[in-house]
Amino acid sequence: MFSEDGKNLFKEFTSGMKLDFLDESRKINHSANVYFLFKELSYQRSKDLYVILLNAFQELSKITKVKIKDHDVASIDKKKIFQSLFKWDCDKFILVHAHSLGDLAYPSEKEIKFTKEIKRLSESLGFVLEDHLVIGLDGYFSYRDREMFW
Repeated sequence: MFSEDGKNLFKEFTSGMKLDFLDESRKINHSANVYFLFKELSYQRSKDLYVILLNAFQELSKITKVKIKDHDVASIDKKKIFQSLFKWDCDKFILVHAHSLGDLAYPSEKEIKFTKEIKRLSESLGFVLEDHLVIGLDGYFSYRDREMFW
């Protein structure tokens, strides 16, 4: 089900983790599932936005990375997010990024604007942005859980 790159990236995130929350199909049905996959990012100085590609059944198909310049998610080339969706023929996706070490998991105004723009673009292209999670030392922030999907 996974491409070779997807398998390697998935193994990188999940090595040594218990994945009881995912069934054999790798179905992602709650923001907590995503957080458990990515919570280690809260201890790192990650400069990446992770794009979780899902099929029509909410099953994880692939995880891709997009570089963030200067810890500013708004600086991301939006085309790179959508290139992954077209390349891997996925209908749905979830965005995940971590705030700098020590920051709380609450989006900035720039991040909120960025997410609104990605949501608008995805709808116009026929994709579904299922959620955007911000990981921080205090846990995670989910746009969907906070009903911020406009």
